[in-house]
Amino acid sequence: MRRDFGLDAWSGPDADTVGWWKTSIPSKKTTGKTLAPPRVLVDTLEALLDTAGQESLAYLLALLLVRRRVLIEVESFEAAMQESDLDEPTHMSLRFAADDRVLDVPIVPADREQSSVLQAKLAELLYAEE
Repeated sequence: MRRDFGLDAWSGPDADTVGWWKTSIPSKKTTGKTLAPPRVLVDTLEALLDTAGQESLAYLLALLLVRRRVLIEVESFEAAMQESDLDEPTHMSLRFAADDRVLDVPIVPADREQSSVLQAKLAELLYAEE
């Protein structure tokens, strides 16, 4: 027969007990990191777009937000290329559905030297301590 006891009611095993064990429920970890809310991420992207020298980081964040379906392309790359005389488009028009904000993001890919630095910065922007 199995019997469960709370720690405060446990006085020890009976003489005829075959086995006993103690277990505990782990507490929720408070040191983890959580992803920032979509609105905060879009506000951060907008701030990066207004800051000189942050174009590559803004582009990387925009790509991540498109991938997560937080931002939606207003105009596809194919349509932009057809309307433009350039070989490749230079900007992406992205819309944030929550408030219909449209962001014009310059396409500025990072080079190999910048990529590790940008990844670290992006992790700082995306995740917050709980």
